[in-house]
Amino acid sequence: MARRYQKVQKLLPEIKRMLESGMSQGEVAERLGLKGDRPIHALLKRERKKAMQVMSNQRGRKPARTLQEYQV
Repeated sequence: MARRYQKVQKLLPEIKRMLESGMSQGEVAERLGLKGDRPIHALLKRERKKAMQVMSNQRGRKPARTLQEYQV
């Protein structure tokens, strides 16, 4: 079962506000009591990754087209 990071996800608007005010990621993590290796960095990375999923590139061989599709 995949992790959802629900507790940290609830803090996301507050985290973004703190970062915009000029605090570092370490300071934000310390103030909110988050533990682990760079929790704010990991959260922001996950959010960017979710945003990038919208623009997925086609991989592999392109699907075959019929002769009629080529003529159009």
